[in-house]
Amino acid sequence: MSASATQIEPRPLATLRRGATGTVAQVNIDGPDRALLDSMGLRISARVRVCHTGRTCVVVAEGADRCPCRLGLERRLAERVMIAPATA
Repeated sequence: MSASATQIEPRPLATLRRGATGTVAQVNIDGPDRALLDSMGLRISARVRVCHTGRTCVVVAEGADRCPCRLGLERRLAERVMIAPATA
């Protein structure tokens, strides 16, 4: 099997289950919301762990230059943040 066949496609953050981990692959948000997420550490290549999902998605985000940060996102935003799930 080729390496590309074993890669997991990025999924919307809102679809991941509690305890899931992965890396931010894409943020499909513009403007002030994008700037705010970026300033809080939820940016491309940040590692995330899902703490809660539902109307609000709570994650712990950790970037290379920051301490872990717990964030709550409205579902409408969490649906636009794409996560490459960690492989076991």
